[in-house]
Amino acid sequence: MQKSIDARNRKVLISGAAGGLGRELVRNFHNAGYHVIAVDMVQGNDNSINGDAIQQVVIDVTDKLQVRSLINDLDLENSGLDVLISAAGIYGSFPVTSADPSLFSRIMDVNLHGTVNLVQALLGPLTKNHGRVVVISSESYKVQAMFQPYMISKAALESYCKVARQELALKGVKMSVVRP
Repeated sequence: MQKSIDARNRKVLISGAAGGLGRELVRNFHNAGYHVIAVDMVQGNDNSINGDAIQQVVIDVTDKLQVRSLINDLDLENSGLDVLISAAGIYGSFPVTSADPSLFSRIMDVNLHGTVNLVQALLGPLTKNHGRVVVISSESYKVQAMFQPYMISKAALESYCKVARQELALKGVKMSVVRP
């Protein structure tokens, strides 16, 4: 028999909340009773999800100052955070050896550094509540193929998570990687 979780007064922050998987995560956590902090670079436009238990915040997770400001604005240092879901990600397909390096950098910034920024900035609130980090990766991290900087970014993300999982465990924070 599965034990149900009492989600009252629990907070989840979901990055990449305005699109696809992120939007569904917002809906599911909201329906489960969590207070949802829905973070994305653009304002979500799904009017089927509304209510006081959802805060939509427009920030760029690659910008450390915006992430730090979010934590201060929401007073997460004092209230803590129960779950961080890092679902922000972008896809690109181009020759990594000859395309403009800024294209590759942008994919790495969002897919890897966005997660790094969130975990580092939210470490205090997550530790306070013995929270959990859930990182959305991809099965594609296993296949390194031509013209696929996305796969490279996910392989780097997986490596980061292996190390971070061990460090977070020392602080009572769990980390999971999901590969949809």
